[in-house]
Amino acid sequence: MAETSQTAAMLLSFERRMRSSKSNREVSFRAVNETAGIMRHSQAILWRVDAFSRPMVVAASGLADIAVDSPYQQWLRQVIRNSVPDPFARPHAVALADLSDELVAEGKEWSAPQLLLCPLKVPDESSLGGMIFFRTEPFTDADIAMGEWIAESVAFALWAWRQDRPRLRRWIGSRNVVRLVVAVGALLAAIGLIPVPLTALAPAEITSIKPIPITAPVDGVVKEILVKPNEIVKADQVVAVLEDTAIRNRLTVSDRALDIARADLQRATFKSFTDEAPMYTS
Repeated sequence: MAETSQTAAMLLSFERRMRSSKSNREVSFRAVNETAGIMRHSQAILWRVDAFSRPMVVAASGLADIAVDSPYQQWLRQVIRNSVPDPFARPHAVALADLSDELVAEGKEWSAPQLLLCPLKVPDESSLGGMIFFRTEPFTDADIAMGEWIAESVAFALWAWRQDRPRLRRWIGSRNVVRLVVAVGALLAAIGLIPVPLTALAPAEITSIKPIPITAPVDGVVKEILVKPNEIVKADQVVAVLEDTAIRNRLTVSDRALDIARADLQRATFKSFTDEAPMYTS
């Protein structure tokens, strides 16, 4: 009886601290860090639903912050998606071994084997998220009842501070912004009805319908092109000049061969005049 009275007193004291919190952030911090004295646990987290209806852990006991892209945050998201099918369900205990093999393998590094899931339900019939408590021993019916009381106290405090949102979200939700968005939308719709000629820039390649190949009587490398692209040319007009290095080299070799042949011819001619004719006798 004394233990029950002491637990009830701690729950009422916790509820008063929740109501006296000065901000949404303070409520979340106290919810995960001041519950170990009421219900024994090794870790407590509080998760909320973001603008895209995705679970996001906003507070964890013993941790100042949890990075959005951290492995622990990713693992907790998967746990919430797999173990909280209905955000309005009553608090219930889950064993880590009952989850998928992948979550069990990853959770051995961070989680205790027993979990208690408590939804955060508020008076306006909406769900703010939930709390998860971790510990080694299984949770009893008394623990589940205490978890439900804690979650209701936290949910009411968060609901009371529902206007304590970031300035950007408050600005987006204001009536003036809604009216401005509607006006801008109507203006854009009106502008869309005005016909506007459209132009586009795109790479293109121009190809002749009847191409005429240009050939040269000799092989060689083009040294210079004397016409510009798309220029009209006439018959017998020089279009390109070939590199004549190879031809000049062959001409030089041919000239030397001709000189040698002439010299050989000249020697043969002189020799025919100087050689004595053979004498024949009968």
